[in-house]
Amino acid sequence: MNSYRKFIIYGPTETLMRIAELITEQVKPMHAYRYKPNGYDSVQVNIYEEHNKLLNSSTTINLILETGETSVKVILYVTGGRTGFRGSMVGIEPNEPQIQETIYEFLVDFSNRHGLSIQEHKVVEPEQGN
Repeated sequence: MNSYRKFIIYGPTETLMRIAELITEQVKPMHAYRYKPNGYDSVQVNIYEEHNKLLNSSTTINLILETGETSVKVILYVTGGRTGFRGSMVGIEPNEPQIQETIYEFLVDFSNRHGLSIQEHKVVEPEQGN
């Protein structure tokens, strides 16, 4: 299972600069890396991992935040898991939120509370010819 979601969040510079640090505080990553070449631009990469003991599988979530003066580009890349294998997704606890949904809800909630504009860009994968 490989998938990713891409968002762009627009708003005031001061508010956009807070997204990366607040999401790291709210949803603790296993690893975090931040690169800040100048005053406004920065790139932050957070890596999360979910392990499902019942299915003996793990899912890795990579969150990439590219902050600029007027926008934040967010890429949420999910790899791993065991979907479609003998109904293996049936055993996952429905009441326990997955990390990628928690991150998505944080981004939408933060954008709504601070009056930011969030746009999701649909990723169209090219068809492979035989």
